[in-house]
Amino acid sequence: MKPIFLEKKMNFNRKEKNGIRTNSLIKPMIGQKPLESILCLPGPQFLCLKEMLKNGIIDKNTYVVAVEKVDSVAKKIQKFLEANFNEYYLHRTEFYSLDLQDALEDEKLDFVYLDFCGNFGFEIKGWLNANHKYFKDSCRVCYTFKAINRKKQNENVVKRVYAKKVMNEIERKLQYTVSNLSRGVWGRSIEKDRLNVIASVNYYISDIFVAMDTQDFDVSQVILYKDGRHSEMVFIDTVLNGVKKTTQDMFNLALYSYFKQVGMGTRNKVRSALGIPSEKTKKRGRKKGTKNGVKKEKKKAITELCGIKNRKDSLTAGRKAVIKKYIKKYAKENEISFAEAKKRVWGGINMKLTIDERKVA
Repeated sequence: MKPIFLEKKMNFNRKEKNGIRTNSLIKPMIGQKPLESILCLPGPQFLCLKEMLKNGIIDKNTYVVAVEKVDSVAKKIQKFLEANFNEYYLHRTEFYSLDLQDALEDEKLDFVYLDFCGNFGFEIKGWLNANHKYFKDSCRVCYTFKAINRKKQNENVVKRVYAKKVMNEIERKLQYTVSNLSRGVWGRSIEKDRLNVIASVNYYISDIFVAMDTQDFDVSQVILYKDGRHSEMVFIDTVLNGVKKTTQDMFNLALYSYFKQVGMGTRNKVRSALGIPSEKTKKRGRKKGTKNGVKKEKKKAITELCGIKNRKDSLTAGRKAVIKKYIKKYAKENEISFAEAKKRVWGGINMKLTIDERKVA
């Protein structure tokens, strides 16, 4: 039997991609009230917007936030938006530099379609971490990524940093998901590369779970597709469920671990996505702000995190004792091992050296 999203019912761009768009992305929303605000990457033919307009999922009153960095394509998108919507916001540079606070003002998003063609890099994770507070509690967020995550740095961070309970939570989320991964692609038997795809999907969803540190979500679809000479892609369909959580300490530690593996240019891209100042080239010479072998920023971070209030505890011996006591308390409160708690606490302290403090809503 032919999969439903291979049926060619309309004049689409590419066979399986268009099937995903029509059957997996758009069909579940047909018949609902038009969306108030959406974010998408329309591309040169804006097929997603055309299909959504045609099916009544959006209308002239929908506020559209669109992203396109190629100037010639952005001009076409602008003409289309002007002709079809009363209000819109077009971001004409890199996606990860989009600030939803500026784009939305007092609005929040109903629907987000992040149709990427590569891996789930830390620039996108950083953007998601900084901007998911502008998603409504019931927002539907869909992603497309390369089916096999070839960035080993990302996978290493996940293995090293994420707690076992996060991976268990992801397995639980995927238990009732509509998926074609487990039975191979279009009837082919499961081979070793299919297992790599399943591992990559687990990493992707774990990353989304940790990056969206205040909002939980359910996964409704995970579809693998490919057509022509394009890379195999995976479509991940999630819906926020209104449950509040926090994984900020885990995200900070993952980010710190990643920053140690990459160069300053990559770090600055992620900093831009997080809305924090770029790192400047360090001048050689004596380091300023150092006292008793401990940087002032680090000392301040330890003082604030562990609740040091007197001068005696701020000295070397006292400080070590206070930090150890705090780690034990943190391990007990979070029901994790002392070693895991130590990683997270020191990750938080070291982040103060690498990343400026951010306001988290």
